[in-house]
Amino acid sequence: RRRHVLQSRQRRLVELLRAGKLDLVVGRMPETNSQANQDCLFHPIGDEALAVIAASHHPLVRRESKRHLRFEDLLPYPWILQLPGSPLRGVIEQEFLSNHAQLPQGLIETSSFLTAVGLVAQSEMLAVIPKSIAGTFSRHGMLRILPYVFKHALSPWGSLVHRDRPVSRIMQEFLTHLDETAHL
Repeated sequence: RRRHVLQSRQRRLVELLRAGKLDLVVGRMPETNSQANQDCLFHPIGDEALAVIAASHHPLVRRESKRHLRFEDLLPYPWILQLPGSPLRGVIEQEFLSNHAQLPQGLIETSSFLTAVGLVAQSEMLAVIPKSIAGTFSRHGMLRILPYVFKHALSPWGSLVHRDRPVSRIMQEFLTHLDETAHL
């Protein structure tokens, strides 16, 4: 059910764009075989590196001598994952599959990065969030980024406009500003 809701939201935004009710969608690239790929133009703006986060007191953090953790090192701990159907959850599921591991039993699911950070900071749970967000919390000592490198990545995020509609001057200024801000 949740997967359907998340996919429906993205599809709904693209439908509104295609119908002319929206001028612009900022998000991830639509599914490869979708009608949006024929009707719309996607301009990638940025990639989002991922980070596995843990509390500052987590046992894996104490392994300072390890420069790189293996996926097997992460498996004994409880996990907090994004909801099924979300792009981040898809990447995490691919990571588990490619490491021949099943999703952990008793995991917590949330769409909120703040909830995940709060739970991680007070437990031995692990979560995956964008590295840009994790870096902020890490700099303030609230959590640590574990030295694990993902084999899989999120699709780039960017802007989506209808192919057959002109882009207004104001929207072009917004897109330029969005692109510049993303590359700071």
